[in-house]
Amino acid sequence: MALVAAVVIAALNLGPASLIGRAETTLVGVKVAILALLIVFAFVHLDRAHFTPFAPHGTGSVLTTSSLLFVAYLGFNVVTNMAGDVDRPQRTIPLAILISMGVVALIYAGVVVALLAGGITGYDESSVGTAAKNLIGGWGGILIPIGALISTLSAANANTLGCSEVMVRLAADRQVPTVAGRLWHGHPAVSVLAGAVISVALLLTGDIQTIVALGNVAAIAAMVLVNAAAVKAQRDPAAGGIRLPGGPLLPALGLLTAAAQLAFITWWQTVLGLLLVVAGLGLHALRGRHHPAHHAEMIDHLSRNAGPAGRALSR
Repeated sequence: MALVAAVVIAALNLGPASLIGRAETTLVGVKVAILALLIVFAFVHLDRAHFTPFAPHGTGSVLTTSSLLFVAYLGFNVVTNMAGDVDRPQRTIPLAILISMGVVALIYAGVVVALLAGGITGYDESSVGTAAKNLIGGWGGILIPIGALISTLSAANANTLGCSEVMVRLAADRQVPTVAGRLWHGHPAVSVLAGAVISVALLLTGDIQTIVALGNVAAIAAMVLVNAAAVKAQRDPAAGGIRLPGGPLLPALGLLTAAAQLAFITWWQTVLGLLLVVAGLGLHALRGRHHPAHHAEMIDHLSRNAGPAGRALSR
């Protein structure tokens, strides 16, 4: 089923642009509705929740778990990937990120309350479903796994759209070879298919824990680089973008806390993940290989907001 889902997501991002945005809106709406229902039942049974001791296994377990969940915050990056296709991006993008972070924080907090009120004795992959069954009833234990699958599909769709948009723009800026952002009837065929092939290869390994760890290492590396760039931009008054309170202080703290997460991931997974990130430099090294006609086509599409994100957003 995971392989089928990977193929469906790839096909969706190679199909009519209107379907991409509508599918994402529908998937997100359904999963948020399911989680909202769980949270309502959690607060109905709030008297069952135990909030003390606050960290029964110590702060070390909190840090270790947060390092494995880092990939969950990649969704905020997708917002910035769309910057070239939205009105007034300097205002819209920061506002969208702050609103989305606020919504996500509320949902996460509500789900934690549901876990505490759900009468579960241990935590594993089925904990939320078990809590839902205890709070809502038998059908709650079925509804939550469905919501988890929908959530995974929506995240995969959003990241496929965002990554294909980035690849097309990198190719248009001559940062990677033209073929990496090659368009086929307006679709980012090469980047989407390449992502699908990598996804299928990882799924066939069957080692989900390692896949998650490698994804987190890549996400942490990206956050380190983004915050380093933000520090430099905040120190340079001539640089574009928004000005942050405290100047470079906030991105500097972001850089340090992101890098510190690597200490809580197994060393060999960290090394392998960083090697895969560095391997991406090979694509950058081939940036001189450009096809003028294909490059002109990408420039034309992006100028008309007809890139991957632009087409999906203008549904």
